[in-house]
Amino acid sequence: MEHYVHSVPGRLRIRNPMFKNERNHEPVRTVLSTLIGIKASEFRTTTGSLTIFYDPDLTQGDDIVRALEGAGHFDSTQAMTNDEYVHHMVSRAGSLVGRAFFGSAMDVALESTGLALLGLLM
Repeated sequence: MEHYVHSVPGRLRIRNPMFKNERNHEPVRTVLSTLIGIKASEFRTTTGSLTIFYDPDLTQGDDIVRALEGAGHFDSTQAMTNDEYVHHMVSRAGSLVGRAFFGSAMDVALESTGLALLGLLM
């Protein structure tokens, strides 16, 4: 999951692989500086995320996303919402737990089978 948007009034978090490159930070900050109500922005280069703090009485998260899209700094068609992200992670965790359980059960079954086979051969 490389693209992600999470918004609560006053804070918008966007994850985009292009934010891992520091050269892309200044052009994004330039776009944000043209918007009314932006208080601060923080990039996390290691995760490729940008957190934007804003005054919800002056602007909305959707307006900020549209401005970044218009400037070519984000593509919301590739992004997951928070609900989609949670569903994705729960599904992934369920799959991992299921595989681990199945693998463990198979190990026990095969171990027992191996011992039984060894007993027959003796």
